[in-house]
Amino acid sequence: KTEPGIETFGFGVELANVEEFTPEHTYLDFHRSKDPGSGAFTPYGNRQSNAKVPVTAGNELFVNYGSNWFETRERHIGPIPVKGDYHRANSAIRKLYKKRDKYEGNKTIWNDMWETFGWNSPYKAVSRILFALPQNWTQLDLIG
Repeated sequence: KTEPGIETFGFGVELANVEEFTPEHTYLDFHRSKDPGSGAFTPYGNRQSNAKVPVTAGNELFVNYGSNWFETRERHIGPIPVKGDYHRANSAIRKLYKKRDKYEGNKTIWNDMWETFGWNSPYKAVSRILFALPQNWTQLDLIG
């Protein structure tokens, strides 16, 4: 269990090694706009967390804030993939592998196609699924 005041880093992928519990929310009778200094503390108290796996000294703690956290901030941080997007990206990769196996050819051609229609796609700026895909064919072969 972490101690109060220890912060963890939010991350959208399944690296989460910390389980968060709902904190108490109170302004402690301070008015957020009338009382000086009321914005100097967080209204979220009694925050509790448990490590899902053993965490050794020096390891980072990752909390999954959930898909909504990323989806509501897309305008500021871009289309970060969320849980379902990785499944759809894997499905697209499997289909691509079937095509590649059927029409085996020069890997340079496949890499060029991948970079043109995947990573360098004009839809990249708005597609969470494209952001979930590897950047090039070599990376794709490593995970395939």
